[in-house]
Amino acid sequence: MRRAACGLAMLLAPILGRAQAAATPLKFWYHTSWTGDAGPPLPGERLLMRGSDGYLWLSGAGGITRFDGRRFTVLEGAADADLATKQGFFSPSLVDTRGTTWIRGPETSLLAYTGGVMRTVFSSGIDGSVTEDGAGRLWVRGPRFGILRDGRVDDGHLPIDIPLDEHFGVAPDTGMGLWIGTRTMGLYHVVGDSVRRYGNGRIRALLQSRDGAVWAIGSGLGPGLWRLHGDQWSQVTLPNPTRAFSTRFAREDAEGAIWFPTSTEGVVRWSAGVVEQFTRREGLSSDRVHDLEVAADGTAWIATDAGLDRLQHPPFITLGVRSGLPAEQPQGIVQDMTGTMWLHVGGRSVLYELRDGAVGESATPLRLREHNVGRPFRLLAPARRGGVWLGTDPGGLIHLGPSGRTSYGSAHGLPTSPIQEALDARDGTLWLFPSGGKVGRFRGGRYAEFAPNGRVVTDVVSHVEDGHGRVVMRQRYGRVLLVASGDASLDSIPLPAD
Repeated sequence: MRRAACGLAMLLAPILGRAQAAATPLKFWYHTSWTGDAGPPLPGERLLMRGSDGYLWLSGAGGITRFDGRRFTVLEGAADADLATKQGFFSPSLVDTRGTTWIRGPETSLLAYTGGVMRTVFSSGIDGSVTEDGAGRLWVRGPRFGILRDGRVDDGHLPIDIPLDEHFGVAPDTGMGLWIGTRTMGLYHVVGDSVRRYGNGRIRALLQSRDGAVWAIGSGLGPGLWRLHGDQWSQVTLPNPTRAFSTRFAREDAEGAIWFPTSTEGVVRWSAGVVEQFTRREGLSSDRVHDLEVAADGTAWIATDAGLDRLQHPPFITLGVRSGLPAEQPQGIVQDMTGTMWLHVGGRSVLYELRDGAVGESATPLRLREHNVGRPFRLLAPARRGGVWLGTDPGGLIHLGPSGRTSYGSAHGLPTSPIQEALDARDGTLWLFPSGGKVGRFRGGRYAEFAPNGRVVTDVVSHVEDGHGRVVMRQRYGRVLLVASGDASLDSIPLPAD
């Protein structure tokens, strides 16, 4: 293990790279805002949708805005004849599986944007959003609630007759059916000719996630957000303190986390039962969030009162004292075979075990467990049986693991010179590299110098175990790699010339 001081971010990069994006707490995500003169140019409540071409569509008064990640482009009457026919508010409603962007216009009009062309599908008479089911059918509420086909609304032939003035939002299920909310009659799940009702009163489904859970709101359930799993409703609340929150939309990301915009609490994310927020305290442009979209790579686009925000999953995280570490520059960091992180601060006789927080892929704060070694030590290497190996002066060795602490010294044949580095090989051999330069092996509670055929190995500056269980070493001034096998044999591989 290298002795140079390093930031914890250097170690977390490969660890978090294997973790799901959703598992990284939001406070560590990269955040960018577009506000003021740099923000969306059109006034009005901001609703957004991500197009099949990757552009973002934002609602506005008098037109609609397209954002390519750098610039906002306004589409309005001066540039588009179909937009010029209407004055009022335009908002994106759906990007269907064919790549068409459906836009709700003023005076209950409906427009479609595809292939760079905007066209009016209905000049009036369409009330509400466009919903696509698993069969690719587009459902709208016009003269009737039905299927949008060839510029008309056909009868959807539902097995239940719900009056138009009762409709309170529609969401697709994970198959071919629909969740139909009502103002007084509860929530209906319609699949083919079958109908099932859930609850009573005013209920609207926001989303059915891939795990089968239904996310819904409405006074028929109670205040805030609710989750239906199987036949059981449960309220989703904010942590610390526990309280309900209001939302109008829900989005699921590629890792199964559910995102919600709120009117007063910023962005809320639910991941495997853990609820967390991203608010103005963490840098969000406003706690009043109108809408959000989550891209396939996990990037979250957030429309707020103040502008547009972006949250991106970080490739690495930098932790310091403000994050709960005992020092800004730890002297040694090791991850053991169980995934536990161990940290050593130079000049201290305490070893820190890191739990939760970003290290544990948890939204909870980072916790430190202190292990008092009682004397100065060096953090050498992770132990195969769990825990870590520590080196002490003069020449001592400590294994600190799940079963406690075991010390080794001169009685076990260890040299008096301090051990600088170690490697716990898969065959049970602990390779030791004392400051005197001679490589040794510790096995079965006994130490012996590594000297195959009487050849002592010294001045090793780097070492690694390969996929065959051999220990490969490089000496400071040597032109070969030394390859040690479990039978104590030693081979050499010439290094290429510079």
